[in-house]
Amino acid sequence: MNGDTLSGATDVRIGGAVVSFSVSNDSSLTIFLGGAPFSGTISVTTPGGTGTSSGIFTSIPPPVISGFTPTSGGAGTMLTVNGSDFTNVTSVSIGGTSVPFSVSNATQLTATVIAATLTGPVRVVAGAGTANSTQFFTVTSSGAPAIFSFAPASGPIGTQVLVTG
Repeated sequence: MNGDTLSGATDVRIGGAVVSFSVSNDSSLTIFLGGAPFSGTISVTTPGGTGTSSGIFTSIPPPVISGFTPTSGGAGTMLTVNGSDFTNVTSVSIGGTSVPFSVSNATQLTATVIAATLTGPVRVVAGAGTANSTQFFTVTSSGAPAIFSFAPASGPIGTQVLVTG
């Protein structure tokens, strides 16, 4: 926060809620937001009085995962993830593997299990933070094998071909 005569600040509030702060110098201080969301004008109190911002500050909470369904499946499975603050999601992964996703609304998104997906937690990343599920998604065989590569591409009869999948 920038202003004037802030070095003697004794109290800082957002929307009336007390927040932690550190004074950098006479014209700036830093506010440290806790876990609760804040919204409102910013006021700074010094021995000379209280100054209040003309604008409103709104904190953006990190995403939260409350659950997902189904809890297992193979490549192509559509996973529905429920929670909150999904509006600004930038990536979703399952078991550490990034997967395609679509945000339905602030409380729900869908993700598609891909062939490379590993068993593990669901992770949702947004600008305000990261959420990890406490429950694991379990990758199951979809029946048909998935072939990622093989080498060599050609050879005489008797050549050994390594298939990776």
